[in-house]
Amino acid sequence: SAPRMLAKLPLRGTLDPGHPSLLCLRAADRAALLARLRAVQSGGQDLGEGRLTLALISHDPAELAELLVEAAERLAGEGPLEEAGRLHFQPEPWGAERMAWLFPGQGSQHVGMLADLREALPGYGELLAAYDREASEVLGRSLVEAFVDAESTPELEEELTATHNAQTSVGLVSSAAAAALRALGLAPAYLAGHSYGELP
Repeated sequence: SAPRMLAKLPLRGTLDPGHPSLLCLRAADRAALLARLRAVQSGGQDLGEGRLTLALISHDPAELAELLVEAAERLAGEGPLEEAGRLHFQPEPWGAERMAWLFPGQGSQHVGMLADLREALPGYGELLAAYDREASEVLGRSLVEAFVDAESTPELEEELTATHNAQTSVGLVSSAAAAALRALGLAPAYLAGHSYGELP
């Protein structure tokens, strides 16, 4: 069935009831995006490449199947694609001339920072893990295990305020987030950072 087939897609999330998951399809233009969507409906696993993105937020395979049908109908027409926050279409490349990224500095850190971004930003979780592996070779431990995926306690929050922990952890999650945004085709016209945030 369509829901069983869609459950095998490389989603951002789990498709467990009550937990939203994100599916992003990409292509060069609207017609190619429709072709990619129909390929996924037929069992394809390739989510495509390109500057145009169709993002669908669903809670289970059945809902995702319904959204794909609706998205196909909308892509085939000329009407708007937005639907109650579950379906988003980026019809034109993001305007870099309007985009600025601001990186936080020491003092913004907290245990669990940007952990939930794995469910919202495609590619972020994989990049965070890769950067963490590289950093752990120098630091001798995983910053993700120590401060991102850990449960907050007063003692751990205090440990994270130490400069060598705060700066490396903030830099790690910021760099991974920036790389994930760039992978989506986003490129800022302006970059700024507060204190240590000037470095990533």
